[in-house]
Amino acid sequence: PEMAARTYAITADQNLAGGYRVNGGILHSTVAGSTQLSAGVSKSFGGFAVALSGGYSSKRELVLGLQVFMALGREPRSGAWFAEAQPLAGSGAASVQAFVDKNMNGTRDPGEEPVPNAGFLMGSGGRHPGRTNSEGQLFIQRLTPGQYTDIALDASTLEDPQWKPSVKGVRVLPRPGLVQTIEFPVVYTAEVEGTVYLVDQQGRRRGIGDARLELVTEDGELLATTRSSPDGYYLLHQVTPGPAVLRIAPEQAAKLRLKGALSRRLNVPGDGEFLSGQDIELQIAAH
Repeated sequence: PEMAARTYAITADQNLAGGYRVNGGILHSTVAGSTQLSAGVSKSFGGFAVALSGGYSSKRELVLGLQVFMALGREPRSGAWFAEAQPLAGSGAASVQAFVDKNMNGTRDPGEEPVPNAGFLMGSGGRHPGRTNSEGQLFIQRLTPGQYTDIALDASTLEDPQWKPSVKGVRVLPRPGLVQTIEFPVVYTAEVEGTVYLVDQQGRRRGIGDARLELVTEDGELLATTRSSPDGYYLLHQVTPGPAVLRIAPEQAAKLRLKGALSRRLNVPGDGEFLSGQDIELQIAAH
């Protein structure tokens, strides 16, 4: 039936170096007619935190408090328990694992090596501060529950330049107290090189530059593109293993009236082997 302001409060806190945090506040109650001053300091020790607080009111009431904070969590892959100073039950988590997927089935099989020291991109591109351990595993904590989160393996952190993530990323929906296990397979890529030749009517050939080459799947999906150097040489980096088709760009072939072997089928190896000698010989169609 009526509206009134009965309590006024102002608080402030500040993080300090070494895991310390200080806070203070003033609270005034118009009903009780009292004013209370409070202050506190807390210290995080990694696995737990300790907070000491105190307060004094205008009614000569003194309050002292001591609190110990600890949360327990469990890594689902190793089964190891760990302690944290901050709460864990109200947020989601993910256990991610990076490994070299030799048979390209998306699952880590016996004998497939882990990828250590790999980093991950979170959300819109921020990098998670942690890296995978010697087993290729990283435990990502405190994911906001009920909000989709994108997790992607950061290719720039891979130690072998021929490694490449086989999936762009994973979108997860974190849930309170739930740890999701996610696999991030990495494959060995290959390099494909060769020369584009122009063959005249006498069968003589010379390398031609600025030829636009495309590497596509058997369904026509573009995988990579490059242009030949002035002597006709080309090089494609980090080509994903599997069957593919190397071709001269159809638009360029039509514009220059090119004929001959405009494409060739490839079977890119999965062991990082260099695929050389993939030459293409072209001719110019007669008017």
